[in-house]
Amino acid sequence: YANEEQAFRKKEEQIRSRDMQLQHQLIKFNKFLQDNEGKRRRAEMRAGEESNQIKIKEGEIDDIERELEESRRMHRELQHEVGKNLRYEAYLELVKESSDEYSEIQDILTRYRTLEAANSDLRAIQSALDAQA
Repeated sequence: YANEEQAFRKKEEQIRSRDMQLQHQLIKFNKFLQDNEGKRRRAEMRAGEESNQIKIKEGEIDDIERELEESRRMHRELQHEVGKNLRYEAYLELVKESSDEYSEIQDILTRYRTLEAANSDLRAIQSALDAQA
């Protein structure tokens, strides 16, 4: 009977030891699962944030591409205007070179504006005189 009791206690101790090992493994596995769940949630949040950032950056790229196209269009228009005005610049250079009166193109343009203003004033006076007559 004592041997059976001794064997029973030994078997009970083995079962308790095995139960403790299983509990420790269960605790470790539970912690492992919780850690993985936390990592998964953080990864999902990062992926969502990255997705939002990608959408924002794509919108910024679209805006910048539109601005670039507008700048290119404006550049073409300005190039066209420059091309048209080059012949006038060449003409004004010839006038400047052939006249002792003007040392700079700006002097010619200032004289033109002065004459334009005087002409406009004279026309207004003429219109007023015609209206009185």
